[in-house]
Amino acid sequence: MKPSSPRRRRLVFLSGLLPVVACAALVIDRPSLVARLDAATYDMVLRSASEREPAGRVVIVDIDERSLASVGQWPWRRDVMGRLVSSLRSSGAAVIAVDVIFAETDRHGDATESDAVPDRALADVLRESGVILGYGLTFDAGGPSASNVSP
Repeated sequence: MKPSSPRRRRLVFLSGLLPVVACAALVIDRPSLVARLDAATYDMVLRSASEREPAGRVVIVDIDERSLASVGQWPWRRDVMGRLVSSLRSSGAAVIAVDVIFAETDRHGDATESDAVPDRALADVLRESGVILGYGLTFDAGGPSASNVSP
């Protein structure tokens, strides 16, 4: 096999480098033409997507003042949240999404047992019911890490 000439290698290198530099310049500078083209493409994709009507009724269970007066102050005990999820599932809910961040262990845990028992019981209910959970993003260095989260 004949070794490639330095001129040919330089041409191949520049053929790859020039598009990368051009794209990087467009990303950094972001001319209005590119921004409009991006927005128009996004609009076209959304318009071409098929729309579906909800296949039944959608129910939102809201924790309001009446709920707080009935059950008690927030945050509710983990067993109360677990019973709520179980009740929704047994009532025929196809999908349950819980938009609550459980940032701390249950403060109502039994003193004779581990603090994680009420949390683990709720986790079991959520897992069995296939509940979709919200997620809180934190970017501070003092936040929770994967090493101190139990399965």
